[in-house]
Amino acid sequence: MCLANAVGKLNRQGMEFCNQGKFHEGLTLLRQALQVCQEGEFKTYEVKILNNIGLVLQMQSEFSQAAVFFEEALDKSMGLKKCGTYLADKIRKNKETALRQAA
Repeated sequence: MCLANAVGKLNRQGMEFCNQGKFHEGLTLLRQALQVCQEGEFKTYEVKILNNIGLVLQMQSEFSQAAVFFEEALDKSMGLKKCGTYLADKIRKNKETALRQAA
């Protein structure tokens, strides 16, 4: 299995766990996917995984920590043509929501 497929599978499984309320298991898989992204230079996937980790933290009411992941995702999305403005806008809105919830 190529690394990109492995990352996609870890991401999907991680989010499925989180949607079932199994946050620890989900975050473990998402962090594994993030590590593979960083080692393999999969920048676009890395941005998506960082956003997903932020979403999971937000689901757990860890709003300040979620905002940190959204900020990192935004920073890394700058200059990546594959991310496009849609993803950046979505991450920006996620970050704004998390910051409002943290206040």
